[in-house]
Amino acid sequence: MALIYRDRVRQKAAATGTGNVQLATAVSSYITFSQASLGANSFPYAIINSAQFELGIGTFDGTYLYRNLILSTSNADQNLVNFNGSACDVIITNPAELSVLVSVQPTSNTLKYVKWVNSQFSLVDPVENPQAGMQSSVLFYNYANGSYNADPKFQFYPGALPEVFVDGVLQARAKSFVIPHPTKRKYELHHGCLEGPEYGIYLRGSLQFYHKAIILFPSYFQALANNYTVHITPHNNEKIKIVKESDCVELRGKFFGKTCCDYLIIAARTDLLLEVEKNVR
Repeated sequence: MALIYRDRVRQKAAATGTGNVQLATAVSSYITFSQASLGANSFPYAIINSAQFELGIGTFDGTYLYRNLILSTSNADQNLVNFNGSACDVIITNPAELSVLVSVQPTSNTLKYVKWVNSQFSLVDPVENPQAGMQSSVLFYNYANGSYNADPKFQFYPGALPEVFVDGVLQARAKSFVIPHPTKRKYELHHGCLEGPEYGIYLRGSLQFYHKAIILFPSYFQALANNYTVHITPHNNEKIKIVKESDCVELRGKFFGKTCCDYLIIAARTDLLLEVEKNVR
């Protein structure tokens, strides 16, 4: 099926209620819906009487007009019009909602999108009543109601170094990044991300100290983790004692002379829980 147009298609009808409309007499100098060879295709229609109107996308089965998608109505909404039974004109039209050229942008700070829904085109406003930050939001297609939604928790910032912001959890089968090779021209480095059964954070650095040193945790580290692992790499095979505290790590080296080492402190975030094994049905 496709969305099609036909010229000079018009019939009379006595539309009643919100159901399908049975088309009646022809109108002089116009062709009927049956003569228009519409087939199973969709088309934009208008139903008009002295007090009510409805514009939408419909189909025709040879007797009835099926009102499948509403574009605009005398109700000032997108619900089916409850026609009062008076004589109507039913025509194939070119509604403004499907026009490609418009003189004024319909909604301030908002773009219109033409989308294909149920074998027909519909012009939609992806962001209604935009909120702060919506202008950079990524659009998602909602299959449940056939609409576009913009979520300010998922944003894209274009530019020389574009950024993607996700206020939530980003999932993938594999995570990697690509950067230009630092020493080989026209080469790239493809690096994979470290994986494990937790959301981990770490502190890393080097120390030079005499007898004793204390590694203080930043406040955010204490707030995010309540258990951690300490890895110490001495520079000269020296023995270093590790004393773990809730807010720091104390290192004790040799009594005389300078001790040098590297340290790596790894912890799991307590504000996020990772489901390690998941049963996919």
